[in-house]
Amino acid sequence: MLLSKNDSPPFKLYNETCDTPVLLVCDHAGNEIPENLKSLGLSREVLETHIAIDLGCRDLAIALSDLMKSTLILASYSRLTIDLNRSPYDETLITPISDGIKIPGNQDLSTIDQESRLEEIFNPYHAAIDGEIKRLQDRRSRVGVISMHSFTPSMSGRSRPWEIGILWAKDERISRPLINSFRSEIDLCVGDNEPYDARENYGYTVESHGEKAEVPSVLIEVRQDQIDSDLGVKKWADKIFQHLNPILLDLALSVD
Repeated sequence: MLLSKNDSPPFKLYNETCDTPVLLVCDHAGNEIPENLKSLGLSREVLETHIAIDLGCRDLAIALSDLMKSTLILASYSRLTIDLNRSPYDETLITPISDGIKIPGNQDLSTIDQESRLEEIFNPYHAAIDGEIKRLQDRRSRVGVISMHSFTPSMSGRSRPWEIGILWAKDERISRPLINSFRSEIDLCVGDNEPYDARENYGYTVESHGEKAEVPSVLIEVRQDQIDSDLGVKKWADKIFQHLNPILLDLALSVD
């Protein structure tokens, strides 16, 4: 067993009794490490940085969940333990190095070590998403999935000017009108599949629970310096809700 009695469950449900037909998910909400993994050999300072957690995203997702009256699934464990937004077959699923930092606890893992993280963290999280989608589908004819993330202002020496990025692969039912709506704000820098391209395996959650099931879905990325305060979180939750709500209504995904 990987998880001990002292460890958190793999995910937490927020607003779990809501029946608004839009499920929010936050793959990188937490930075916990299972007790048995001994912090992966990393300091607490490192585990508080962007390589371990999507900074500000948990608070943003909660604020948006409250505005939308939607259920939210929050991941408990750090992406360094296992990345819930990667395919089980992706070589970065359990990364040995992140942004130039070696992860001691992820070096030369055995098959058993890898499978324990899949079975006890990855699989229950994704099963919970499937379960919540089914619960909502039992109440409403249509359901949507919104995956919330945040990104650093720069990476590998490259500046990232986008304040918000909308990621999509094939399904543009939410992404295209959302990009167009945000771009109506002339002072806002909006990324279309930036800073990552979901067509290049950067959106496993949306792909597996949205596109493959023909459920309208989108991945939203907000730059971390925009949501590093309570004021910033509120501003962006309000802004996303303002632009997203009419699109969801058009898709009969009412958030009334």
